[in-house]
Amino acid sequence: MSSVENSGFLPLEGVRVVELADWRGEFLGRLLANLGADVIKVEPPGGAPSRRLGPFQDDADDPERSIFWWHFNLGKRGLTLDMDTSDGRALLQRLLGTADIFIESLGVDGLAESGLGGWDGVHERWPGLIVISITDFGLDGPWASYQGGELVSLALGGQMMTAGYPPDETGAYDTPPMAPGMHQPANITGCLGVMDALAALAQRDITGLGQRIDLSVHAAVNNGSENHLSWYIGAGVIAKRKPQFPTAPAKDGALVQVMPGLFGQEWGKLVALLDEHGMAEDLTDPRYEDRAYRAVPENQAHINEVVAAFIATGNADDLFHAAQENGVVWAPIRLPHENVGDPHMTERGCFTEVDHPEAGVRVTMPHAPWVSDQLGWRTGPRAPLLGEHTDAILAELGESVAGIEALRRKGSV
Repeated sequence: MSSVENSGFLPLEGVRVVELADWRGEFLGRLLANLGADVIKVEPPGGAPSRRLGPFQDDADDPERSIFWWHFNLGKRGLTLDMDTSDGRALLQRLLGTADIFIESLGVDGLAESGLGGWDGVHERWPGLIVISITDFGLDGPWASYQGGELVSLALGGQMMTAGYPPDETGAYDTPPMAPGMHQPANITGCLGVMDALAALAQRDITGLGQRIDLSVHAAVNNGSENHLSWYIGAGVIAKRKPQFPTAPAKDGALVQVMPGLFGQEWGKLVALLDEHGMAEDLTDPRYEDRAYRAVPENQAHINEVVAAFIATGNADDLFHAAQENGVVWAPIRLPHENVGDPHMTERGCFTEVDHPEAGVRVTMPHAPWVSDQLGWRTGPRAPLLGEHTDAILAELGESVAGIEALRRKGSV
């Protein structure tokens, strides 16, 4: 794994982003920082709420040890402002005068209540500024004032109902839906927000004008529900919870995802693999060459039993490679961390390490989601300590050392 790298062209180098947002906007800010933008994370003097989200390094009760914070705020600079003071609001306005993008999650009336004059006032004062307003349910509509969260977004967005154990033979569910883990609403919203930001920057190159983007977590999650929404719109099919394909445990206890070989040449390759190891049983019978015969439920169940018996004889990774060599589509089911150190992903530079000297650790982080000699991806520096760059950023705005100290004594920063 490589150390922090800034190699290649960073497409957003020279772009300044001001982020005054909670968990809903932090991944968007982090991705823009990865692409080279100068992202300034604005926090209250007591620290952003996401600093208190776990897990924590060594289970420390310390907002500087939040792994959530480390991940979602990588590559940003940190500034503290008390937005309840006139000085804090004035400093934010001066900062926005230097920005290209403003990410905010202040709520439907947040721009007005923060002293910025609402969108009309912002656009009049800084016509080139792009504002990305992230809310739970959007800036208008019957639900605009509703409060949400990750579980609410997953439930209302449709993802939760399609995740979990399948219905019984009558079509009834005897287990509840399951919530996909690891902050999927934040990740989906952030990825869609990057596309919004890049498109708005491209349009500004043509018109010279910024715009306000109304980014709803609810809508983002619903649009990220794979093909379930399009299947319903196009064909009226209502998604059911079900495993995509059968799984079987290998000798080492790992589960293997099994493509059952129902189609075309896949069946012949599957039988050849089993027969090579003397475990095809009766699947070499010509009757099984008929797809309709294989699809009969009792026959399919028998096929699955034969396949499972073979998988139980080997380790998951060995079976994966043997299947690949024979053109059979199987794969071990890995936990995310099991890809760290994988020779294939290591060779392609999929991970990097970020120093956290204050915590005395180097943390493995995902690197760029692509491999390119020319398009860069900035991984680092580590997420900012509370108020770490306040003095430097205020100095960039023209504040003197004495002026910064005065602001600090007043509690404005």
